[in-house]
Amino acid sequence: MFRLRALTLLVLVLLQPAFGEGAKPETPGPCDLGSSTMADFAGTWSNENQSTGMITRISIDQQFDKALVHAWVKCRPNNCDWGIARTQASEASNGQLQVEWQYGLSVRKATLTLVERGRLIVRTTVHFSPSAGRSDYDTVDHLVRTLEEASEIHGK
Repeated sequence: MFRLRALTLLVLVLLQPAFGEGAKPETPGPCDLGSSTMADFAGTWSNENQSTGMITRISIDQQFDKALVHAWVKCRPNNCDWGIARTQASEASNGQLQVEWQYGLSVRKATLTLVERGRLIVRTTVHFSPSAGRSDYDTVDHLVRTLEEASEIHGK
């Protein structure tokens, strides 16, 4: 009984910094895939949340030294096409791609973070010009590689 209490106390003391007062849950960062490449990002990604109000699908491709990120967002009756944003393909090696779309009176900046193979988190900041009369906002979308892409990668 004494050993069990001592072990429990030791576990609580060791875990206290992680769960103690003021501790914040960790936000997923780039996954440790060794060294990620454009191949880890390339393909079509769909939002896990089918009723999202933001990014519904992203297609990522490489053309020479550029990563091409094509995004669609929720609109009615059809999704809106944000178009293709370009960035350096070499950025993929750190597990993230950063892209920007100029769209009317707004600038949309997104950071695509590969959190594990087949899963992507997209953090987007939408900034409106003062003449737009709208407030800026941020979103976070969780995307998964489409089934067709996943089966090709895993040889199914």
